[in-house]
Amino acid sequence: MEGKYIIIEGPDGAGKDSLIDGLAKSFTLLGKSYSDFRKEFRKSPNDIILISEPSALETGQRVRELIKQKASTEELARAFSDDRKNLIKNYIQPWLEMGKIIISGRSFISSLVYQGHLINIDYLLNLEGNKVAVENGADEIIIITSPLEQLIKRINIRNNSKEFFEKKDFLKNVLNIYKNEKELMYKNKNLTLQELIKTLMPKTEIIYFDNSGPLEDLKKFSEETAEILLSN
Repeated sequence: MEGKYIIIEGPDGAGKDSLIDGLAKSFTLLGKSYSDFRKEFRKSPNDIILISEPSALETGQRVRELIKQKASTEELARAFSDDRKNLIKNYIQPWLEMGKIIISGRSFISSLVYQGHLINIDYLLNLEGNKVAVENGADEIIIITSPLEQLIKRINIRNNSKEFFEKKDFLKNVLNIYKNEKELMYKNKNLTLQELIKTLMPKTEIIYFDNSGPLEDLKKFSEETAEILLSN
């Protein structure tokens, strides 16, 4: 059985974890077991593996520490890249060779979106872990979005705080990039995120899901996606 690597992307508050949880539930209903490594890695994974970035590895913990310390954008970019290289080289690639289905919350795409308008994208893509990510590719990228006010509401509920409103402009910028309404500069060209992904990984399928509707819509999308993944 050929392995599959599926990436879930989108701004904070869009519902990435909810989608991954929905996929996990759908896999279970279809009689398939999964291993959730988003918080802790364990031995002997099942045929379906859930992961996230930053990872639950030591390199991922380093990223979290730097975020708390409010490290510079460049230092964070390098830490994310190191974690990504560790995750892909030592886990994702061997799992794919074993025929596993891997569902990842975030990827190097997040670095392009969140950091690409702060530092040069060419610099980001020359970091070793990001080069490995591009070379490894992905079978499918699902980009999940919601309206800005809905994102903020979900974030504030999750954080039980109103302080995120201070970052509203930043979140708006991120959302617009994911929705291809704001371009990024790559090799002296202005490209939408979709155009940039297709330039870097032409074989990767990109799917968009608007998570502004009722929970039933997300549930249905999760069920349909799980069935497709298991049938191909």
